[in-house]
Amino acid sequence: MSQGYQAALGIDTLLPVGRGVEFEQCAITKVSQIIDTSGIRGSRAHLAARTRCGVDTVSGVIELVPAADDLRHLLPWILGGAVVDGQYSLGESLGERFIQVDKVAGVFTYTGCLVNRAVFACRSGQPLRLRLEIVGKTETCGLAGSFPSVAYPGGPPFLFSDTILNLVGQSREVQEWSIVIDNHLEVSFANSTTATRIIPRDRTVTLNCTNPFTADEVALYDQSLAGSPASLSMTNSAATLVFQFATLQVPSAGPTIAGRHEVPLQLQGIARRVDAISELVVLVQ
Repeated sequence: MSQGYQAALGIDTLLPVGRGVEFEQCAITKVSQIIDTSGIRGSRAHLAARTRCGVDTVSGVIELVPAADDLRHLLPWILGGAVVDGQYSLGESLGERFIQVDKVAGVFTYTGCLVNRAVFACRSGQPLRLRLEIVGKTETCGLAGSFPSVAYPGGPPFLFSDTILNLVGQSREVQEWSIVIDNHLEVSFANSTTATRIIPRDRTVTLNCTNPFTADEVALYDQSLAGSPASLSMTNSAATLVFQFATLQVPSAGPTIAGRHEVPLQLQGIARRVDAISELVVLVQ
């Protein structure tokens, strides 16, 4: 019997992968298509002889609780830009990686993998979680027991209590937050049943957060079009993680009242580039 605790995951730029990733969920798989002409033949039956294999789509989700070393490994893949002294930048192109997954009864290898969306999220009493929505090109299945030896770096997780959120010029209370980096990938199957190219056609970066609506947070509502610089940092016993935004534009959406609970203000900020300053830079130190 195959049990989930027996599984293993590796992500790397070379095969066999040498870098393991501790994860909570891995749902990457290939989904095949069978094309049926379904024409009219005087019967409701569908004929096997009138079918062909269509395209194979490789995609899925990885969810994990990242430590600092995991972020150092994954951020260049997510963002695509250069790394200088612990500073991770956005890039116009993205680099492909291999993913190998030991699914116990077989070891699956996925090629040409890119991150379509990365979601960093945290809420009260919980660790920082990272959700990676992956798109790849091909899948192959190897024998059970063929998963390579990989290294799993350690390090403590980041917790919600580590969060410091700076909005509109000062530190703010926050109840939960998420940062979404969307690369808007487009998959091309030109002359092939497997993906031939995966193209980043756009990029959007958003910060979503829920704040208590008190006298201290009134300035967060109905912000100016220009927005303002913002940052979100987390520091544990071993490392510091900082998301720096050149400016956040926040469309006005007023607080609502749902019963006797504290009145929340839900913000959906859109990160924008300002002159030569990139919309997002991530620091891991």
